[in-house]
Amino acid sequence: MKGATVPPNSSSSLSTLRASDVMQRQLITVHAGDSLPEVERVLADSGITGVPVLHEDGRILGVLSMADLVRSHAEEDRNWQARDADFDDEEAGEDEDDFGPEPPSSLCA
Repeated sequence: MKGATVPPNSSSSLSTLRASDVMQRQLITVHAGDSLPEVERVLADSGITGVPVLHEDGRILGVLSMADLVRSHAEEDRNWQARDADFDDEEAGEDEDDFGPEPPSSLCA
């Protein structure tokens, strides 16, 4: 079920509709312990952009959206970039230690 619609023969206008009039009744859910790739697969396969996250006892803990996943990936990318920069700085420092300090330009003539 991909989108809720107003029931046929309804004379309601949008201003009088309530959330319960258009909400999904057959929920697609994930569990708190599901991996992010699993959640991404559920969202993609179902054609939805958000999903309730359930505790193992069935309680709703929250909602996970595509925007949350994008932020998570962006944060992971920033962390990797920072680690790469730190690694490059460490390598640069090791090169100086291995070969001594840079000679003064006046000695390189």
